[in-house]
Amino acid sequence: MFWKRKNNKTLIAFDQHSSEESIAAFVDEVRANPEFRNQLLPLLREGHVLYKGRGTQECIRLRGYILAAFEVTGLPPSALIFALEDLYNTRSAYLIAGAAKAIRGMAHPHPEVVHYLLEAVVNIRNMDDTVTFHTYKPAWPVTNFSTGLREVFKTFAWLGAYAQEAIPQLKKYAEDSAFQDEVLAEIKRAIEAIESDPRVVDFSCCGPSPKLAGRKEKVQGSSKLNPLLKNIVLEDQNGAKIPFSSFFYGKPTVVSFFYTRCIAINKCSLTVGNTGRLAKALCEINLQDKVNVALITYDPVYDLPKRIKVYAETRRCEFSDSFKAFRVSPEDYELLKEHFSLEVGYSTSIVNQHQVETYLLDYKGRIRNSLIRIQWSEDEIKDKIVRLIKEIPSGKGSQITKAVSENLRTLVFPLLIAVFPKCPLCWAAYMSAFGIASMKDIPYSPWLVPLFALGIGVNLWFLYRARNKRNGLTPFWVSGLGAASLLICVLWLNLRTGVYVGIVLILLGSILNSLPFAWFQRLRGWVENLLERVIAKKKPRLKTTS
Repeated sequence: MFWKRKNNKTLIAFDQHSSEESIAAFVDEVRANPEFRNQLLPLLREGHVLYKGRGTQECIRLRGYILAAFEVTGLPPSALIFALEDLYNTRSAYLIAGAAKAIRGMAHPHPEVVHYLLEAVVNIRNMDDTVTFHTYKPAWPVTNFSTGLREVFKTFAWLGAYAQEAIPQLKKYAEDSAFQDEVLAEIKRAIEAIESDPRVVDFSCCGPSPKLAGRKEKVQGSSKLNPLLKNIVLEDQNGAKIPFSSFFYGKPTVVSFFYTRCIAINKCSLTVGNTGRLAKALCEINLQDKVNVALITYDPVYDLPKRIKVYAETRRCEFSDSFKAFRVSPEDYELLKEHFSLEVGYSTSIVNQHQVETYLLDYKGRIRNSLIRIQWSEDEIKDKIVRLIKEIPSGKGSQITKAVSENLRTLVFPLLIAVFPKCPLCWAAYMSAFGIASMKDIPYSPWLVPLFALGIGVNLWFLYRARNKRNGLTPFWVSGLGAASLLICVLWLNLRTGVYVGIVLILLGSILNSLPFAWFQRLRGWVENLLERVIAKKKPRLKTTS
């Protein structure tokens, strides 16, 4: 047994090793004991451990069977969003049939579900299939079977007067000979049930419900950013390495999750297309410099930059400095998954199921809005973006101050080293420059050497600490080489040229660290191309003889 009773409560202990049959047996037990229906809710989460390592079809069977049970037990309000999502997003007749049966478990009909049922018809009208929920794994052939479409139209009939807005479309379907006879009969019964229902429905209060559609808004500062997340490096669609903090800090960000092997067109494909259209819409109202837009793959092992780029551009995405698609290293992905609480399951390294997930981050990188399970519209998300933009500290002065404070610690000390006198002759030169000739005989102070060594060490520590937030380890190594050259030439070789070379390298490392990441990447690319050309010129060419 994978569950047990204690104090009249059912305790579930399902995991990836639990058999399908044991899970289905538990669902049957809950169906027979409706008071335990809430115990099924955790099993609907795509990220639940019981789905780990299972194939996509196995996940569909389990989820569909669980949803269908709510027709008997009654549908808890918190389970409604799962049924609506599957009606809207999936193209599986079995899963849609289970979701349609779940709707019939609602305490009261609601006209808002009509839109989702109509979408379900579109999803499977050419992919309908035979289904049964009397047992989990029926022995075919069975006599008491149904189909996905028949279950959807049965739900229209159950809604009755609450489905009045569907009548025009249902009448069109009733004249469509492409439907099977059994489905047509179900459509006609639905029309009759709706038109004969005497209940009076007030449709004025039936606008979209944010909670019903999986919209969650968090108060400012409620979602803390994991400090480790700042240090991860993402790879964009062009293969460029970008620190998390450099793209997701400083201004609001819209981030959507997807993967290129997804076969649910109403999930990843539609999400990527919607996100691309949003980025264009933001450009049209001149907000592209105030908001970043990002796509991040669930599948970083398979979704390499070129594959991501082709997938997105095929869906008319036009990338820019403020709109990018990313993958992270498999090692860092778990940290990202934990931060966003992503509802995604895997069969080995392949995604077996996931929800629709788009998040709005504020200028500090914190999650402020989540738009999950049901697709969002541009107008819906624009209003939220405008509110987040207004929270950014106003005025360029604050941004300049922030930029200066970020770079001050790695720039100021190298500059002091460059201009501070390091020998008796330097003292004389500096004093003469200020017209204080009498001080040219000030003796050299040995205590300055450890002071400078300490300062150089502090500078290197700052550069190393900022490696993931700024431009990697290159600035650290350049300044480190300069520090070594400076100290060796001062303490042992007494070589003035080496001292100046060390100063220049320390200063260069700090400047490289202070460059914007995009500038640094361009500079590095230019240097690499230059080196390749030099090496190519020096390579001996093979002489050919005729």
